[in-house]
Amino acid sequence: IDTLRRERVVFDDIYRRLENELQQKKKEMATVIEQANAAFEARDQAQAQMAALKQQADREHVEFEREWKDLGKLIQNDNKMKDFIKSKVQGAKDAASPNEDTQKRAMGNAWDSTERSLALISGNQEQVANDEEPFGQIQAATGITDLEKLVLKFVADEHSNFGLFNYNDELSVDIQKL
Repeated sequence: IDTLRRERVVFDDIYRRLENELQQKKKEMATVIEQANAAFEARDQAQAQMAALKQQADREHVEFEREWKDLGKLIQNDNKMKDFIKSKVQGAKDAASPNEDTQKRAMGNAWDSTERSLALISGNQEQVANDEEPFGQIQAATGITDLEKLVLKFVADEHSNFGLFNYNDELSVDIQKL
């Protein structure tokens, strides 16, 4: 009987040690599972953040391309306007009248004014992108929605105003002679 009792005590002791090891292994497994779940959640969040950043980068790229194209068109229009004005000034110089000095001075003033306007337009190209509201007001006032048509109308009006300015200058010279 004593032998059986000793065996029973040894058996109970081994059983308790194995039971403790099992509980410890279960705790370790729970910790590892929690860490794995946290890692999976962090990975999912990182993937979602990467997708959001990629979409934002794509949107910014599209916006950049659109602005780049608009600025290219604006530069082309500026160059066309400069060439047009230079050709008109050259044509006016070629068709000079007897009061050439007065006309040269008037054309020089007009040219300086036009150059300042062109420099201002070139310097404010970035601001043009931000001026959508005033463009909307111009559209409402003129009924012209296309920027190129608006620029062409501006150039035509500028040419007309320059011609009227020259005519006014000639009349002023004639009045002074009388």
